[in-house]
Amino acid sequence: MPTDSLTLQDAVDARAAELRRSRFHSGNRRILADRVRRMNGGNARVLEIGCGHLDFTLDYLAGACRELVATDIERLFPEDTPLPDGVSFQEEDALDLSFDDGVFDCVIALEVIEHVDDPEKFVTEGLRVLRPGGQLIFTTPNRLRLTALARYAIGRPIRFPHTYAVDPVLGPIHHLREYSYGDLEDLVDRHRPLIARADIEGIGLGVPAWQLVILRSGPAHRLAFNWHTILTRSG
Repeated sequence: MPTDSLTLQDAVDARAAELRRSRFHSGNRRILADRVRRMNGGNARVLEIGCGHLDFTLDYLAGACRELVATDIERLFPEDTPLPDGVSFQEEDALDLSFDDGVFDCVIALEVIEHVDDPEKFVTEGLRVLRPGGQLIFTTPNRLRLTALARYAIGRPIRFPHTYAVDPVLGPIHHLREYSYGDLEDLVDRHRPLIARADIEGIGLGVPAWQLVILRSGPAHRLAFNWHTILTRSG
């Protein structure tokens, strides 16, 4: 991670510009923001887990809800970054949140669960702080996406932990594990008493640069690049 605020700001700006140029990443974020915007007519109270350097937070989420609490295990953006009205930041451990039960309409985590060492606790904590009917939304790469299967075909399978990419702000990005559709179904089933409804949608097909599509069923569904898992909290 950069050591001074100027270098950090440069790295944040470079990463944000890179994400905006990607059809997949910008389209993926718009889909997520639209999901949040539909909650309570845009007046939802939202907790973001793993906000990183705030690109998703400020460019997409901030305008989709009434109140947004952005969190991460540490601050990964300059301290003097201006936050709009209704947006705040605090350091939080996703596996041990400091919030009371049932205080958020939505909990959203963009590409976080693959980095945590206790996915069960991640889901339990996310559901705990939701009101009945609230939604936990988390995204994660598909372990069996086409690009991963291609590696298996040439004898170079992905083994975990795996260095997925190198981020100019975060440095090397390590995935402790990734999830297939079946893996997510099993994860959801272990939390069924807390869940009124579960939707697992495939987002994108092939590599991220390809045109964004949403896959809800059909033979291509389980080959999607990314998953959107939406869990509605039971009453």
